[in-house]
This record gives sequence, C-alpha cells and structure tokens, in this order.
Amino acid sequence: MKKICYEQKLHDILYSNDWFMLVLRASRQCNPPGWFVGAGVIRNIVWDYLHNYTKPTVE
Repeated sequence: MKKICYEQKLHDILYSNDWFMLVLRASRQCNPPGWFVGAGVIRNIVWDYLHNYTKPTVE
C-alpha cells in the first residue's frame, strides 16, 4: 500500500495556487502585526483542487 504524505500534498496544492501565493507575498511585504490567513481560505483552495473546480469557491 502506498503511503500518502498529506503534509506534502497540502504544500503542493497551496503553492500551486497563484492567488494564494500572491496573498502571502503581499502580506509579507506589508508586514502587519499578528497577521494570518484564515482557515477558510485554505479549505476553499483544497476543496476546489479536489473537485477540479476552475473558478474559486466563494462563501
């Protein structure tokens, strides 16, 4: 049975999302105190990837 590295898969999904990477870069440049990306953003990116959605899910 093939072992799946979920951490690596999550990394690959997030790093392949151009919009998400843009958000992270912009946040780093602004350097606001205590900033973070909400879990919903990560959830939507993974959901869209797993369901082959071409348009981002917006809640």
